[in-house]
Amino acid sequence: MQHITSVKEAREYLTEFYASNLILIGTIKERDDYFEAEIYRKSNTKRNRVIIDKGGGRISSIE
Repeated sequence: MQHITSVKEAREYLTEFYASNLILIGTIKERDDYFEAEIYRKSNTKRNRVIIDKGGGRISSIE
């Protein structure tokens, strides 16, 4: 379980999570209990939108 407390930590966490893929992390927005992030392929096509739970670090697709 990992607590994520800032947009910077969320970006680092996602970068590590997607390290083996050709992925770019786009805009990350902070919400009350989670962070919402746009995930793109290196070709700049949108791949996914995910949320990261602040309390546990769980990543869930919302798109």
